[in-house]
Amino acid sequence: MNRYDLKGKVALITGAGQGIGKGAAQAIAQSGGSVILCGRTMDKLNKVAEEIELLGVEVLPIKMDISNIDDINIAVSQGVERFGHIDILLNCAGISDLCKLVDVEPEFWDEIFDINLRGSVFMSKAVAKHMIEKGIHGTIEFVSSQAGKIGEYGNSAYSASKSALHALCQSMALELAEYSINVVTVCPGFTNTQMMQAEFQEKGELNDTDPKIYEQELINTIPLKRMASPYEVGSLMAYLSSKEASYITGVTITIAGGNVNI
Repeated sequence: MNRYDLKGKVALITGAGQGIGKGAAQAIAQSGGSVILCGRTMDKLNKVAEEIELLGVEVLPIKMDISNIDDINIAVSQGVERFGHIDILLNCAGISDLCKLVDVEPEFWDEIFDINLRGSVFMSKAVAKHMIEKGIHGTIEFVSSQAGKIGEYGNSAYSASKSALHALCQSMALELAEYSINVVTVCPGFTNTQMMQAEFQEKGELNDTDPKIYEQELINTIPLKRMASPYEVGSLMAYLSSKEASYITGVTITIAGGNVNI
């Protein structure tokens, strides 16, 4: 059953092979939209594509490195060639790795910013230009993080890269409003993804705590006492892509199970 009416719409989703990107692809497809799945691992993309095809929508998986500008432009061109238009861009690609600021090296910092921020900038540029040229009243969304609002110990590069998305969203929304292109940032709290589980392991070790105990301690801070599923975050993104959300732009929307501190 379709949650929102996205029939005839095409969504390009980065980081679509797993986590929130996969959840967003599923939510868009369940609302009737076609999806372009972009990511670095083709096996993962193909698996997601097989699952989504069962929902009766068209799917195009494309191997793409979000930190490579040529890859970005090729992916957008291939998507337009296949479907004729792109109406929705969901910037879900992201990486996280812990390192204290006093130990950080330029290469470490640059890799995180290349994927989490720079990649989203130039993917959004490519899709926005297409939308403007075609007169598409589309939606561009970013996935931030609670770490982009309050910062996290040992996670300065990730926190800074995600924090920058909030200002980027506001600036883009102002620039693209005249074309009726909406720009929104989604800010999830703890979400049960592979990246989150790896982070629990790292943070537990960094804080000299058993990772499972550390995970439970964090979950206990959530009023709903559980993490979000990737699909729940993806469902919010599908809603923000629909006509029901056509007056929402230039804002960050938190989805954190009642955690008002982010």
